[in-house]
Amino acid sequence: MQSTEAHMREKQRREKIEIIFSHRVKGESYFHGSSYQWKNIVYQNYNRIQQKELEVEQLISKMEKAGVRFTQHRSLIHYPVIDFVKYIAKIYNEPLEIQ
Repeated sequence: MQSTEAHMREKQRREKIEIIFSHRVKGESYFHGSSYQWKNIVYQNYNRIQQKELEVEQLISKMEKAGVRFTQHRSLIHYPVIDFVKYIAKIYNEPLEIQ
């Protein structure tokens, strides 16, 4: 019985992740290359952003260090990143305060 419940929770978790990564974000074209690359960095750091341990500017710096390139000025990159973080919070039904 527990293995069935665990299997269902894992299936729901995977479905949510698939929904999150397939979501089109306004300003996605500000990033050069695969959207998975920058979205994965944001997703991996979501909890730190939610707990206010990491700011959007620091996250953008992490993206640059990871090799994500931008087609627009760095100041414009904030908007799609913030939208994506808000979308993750919406999917997980979690409150989010972001500057």
